[in-house]
Amino acid sequence: MRKFYLGIFLSLIVILTINQDAVGSERSDAKKFEKLLAQQSKQLKDQQKMLDAQNRQLLELQYRLDTMSDEQVVPASSKIMSKNRKNNKSVSSLSTDQPSQAAANSSQQQPQASSGKQRLKEMPKDTKPPEIPRVSADVGGVQTPKGRFVVEPTVQYSYTKSQRVNIAGFTVGPVLFGLFNVRDARREAETVALTTRYGLTDRIELEARVPFVRREDSLEARPVDKPAANNDFLNIRGLDIGDIEFAGHYQITDGQHGWPFLIGNLRVKTDTGTSPFDMTMNKRYNLPTKLNTGTGSWSLQPSLTAIFPTDPAVFYGNVSYLWNLETTSLAGSIVPKPNGGGNIPLPSSGGKVDPGDAIGFSFGTSLAYNEKASFSLSYAHSIYFKSSFNGINQQGTDVDIGQFTFGLNYVFAKKTSANLAVAIGATRDAPDVQMTLRVPMGFDF
Repeated sequence: MRKFYLGIFLSLIVILTINQDAVGSERSDAKKFEKLLAQQSKQLKDQQKMLDAQNRQLLELQYRLDTMSDEQVVPASSKIMSKNRKNNKSVSSLSTDQPSQAAANSSQQQPQASSGKQRLKEMPKDTKPPEIPRVSADVGGVQTPKGRFVVEPTVQYSYTKSQRVNIAGFTVGPVLFGLFNVRDARREAETVALTTRYGLTDRIELEARVPFVRREDSLEARPVDKPAANNDFLNIRGLDIGDIEFAGHYQITDGQHGWPFLIGNLRVKTDTGTSPFDMTMNKRYNLPTKLNTGTGSWSLQPSLTAIFPTDPAVFYGNVSYLWNLETTSLAGSIVPKPNGGGNIPLPSSGGKVDPGDAIGFSFGTSLAYNEKASFSLSYAHSIYFKSSFNGINQQGTDVDIGQFTFGLNYVFAKKTSANLAVAIGATRDAPDVQMTLRVPMGFDF
C-alpha cells in the first residue's frame, strides 16, 4: 500500500510540473503575439500616413483641374483617382508584414501626380465653357466648335390670363400696350422656330432664327361706341411669320486663373413679322381686327454672359440692353392717349413711334446629375422704358417682366440633346407660364 500511495504522489508531482511548463509556454507565446501585434499596428499607421499624403496631393491636383476646367486634363485626373482607389483597396488587404509592397505602390503614384502638374502647365488656352441647359436665347448651351453646324427646332407655348388687358397697338417684348374696356382676357401664343448655329472659329459662333407665330386672344369686352348692358365675347387671331433674328457670340476669356468664362453676344431682330402699326381697328370695341406676329421695328441687343464652373455645379449670369429703333406708324393703327384715358387712331399722315428700350439681367445655376442629364434654375428680369409717339411719352407703356425658369437637359447622343425650359411669371406684366422645347442636332463638316 505504501508503494501504491507513493506512486500516486509522484504521478501528481509529474502532472503539476508538466502543467506548469505548459502555462509558462502559453505566457511566452502570448508575449510573442503581443509584440507581433504592436509591430503590425505600427506598420498600419505608417501606411495610413503615406495614403493620407497621397490623397492630399490628389485633392490639390483635382482642385486645380476643376478651377481651370481643362477637358483634356480631367480624364487623366479621373484615372489617377481611380488608380488611387484601387491602391487603397489593395493596401488595405495587404498583411502588415508587406510594407515594402505598399511603398512600391506609392512610388508608382508619385510620377503620375507630377505628370498631372506638368500637364497643367501645358493646358491649351482655347478651353471651352461647360455645357448647361439653354434657358434663353443667349444663356445656355455651349459655344459651337469650329466647323460644326447645329440645327435646333424649337416649339414654344405661352399663356396669360388677366381680368384687364392693356393694348396699345404695338408690342414690346411679350406685352401689347394700351387701354380698353376689357374685363377678362385670355392670351395664347405658339411659336415654332428653326434656329441654326455655326462655329466659325473655336471662339466665334454665328446664329440665325426664323420663327412662325400663331396668336389668339379671347376677350370679354363692352362696346365703346355706345352703352351696353352685357359684355360681348371676341376671338382675335394672328398667324404669320415672326421677326427673323441674327446673332453672333464671341468667347472673350478662357476661364483660367479663377476667372469665369465671358461670352459677348450681339443680337439683331428684324421686322419681318406683321406689324401692329398696320392693323385695322374695330371701332366698336376699339380693338384690332387681327393680331400682329412681330413688333413692327428693328432692334439691337448687346449682352454679356458669364459662366463660372465649380464642380458639380455651374453658375451663370447675363446682362443686356435692348435698343428698339424708331419706326413709322401708318394710318389705321392706334396709340394710347398721353393721359392714359383710352386710345386714339393715328392720323392718315402717320407718325414716328419709338418703342421703349429695355435693360435686362438674369442669373442661375445648373447641376449635372450624370454625364447625360442636367438641371438648371434661373431668374430673368427685363425693365422696359416708356414708348413715345412723335416725341411724346405714352403713359402706361413702361413695364417690368420677371420670370422664374427651370430647365431639364438630356443628351441622347454625342451631338443631339433635348432641352425643356418652363418659365413662370413673377410680375403682373409677364406671361403666366411659358414652355419651350429645344432639340439641337449637330453636324460636322
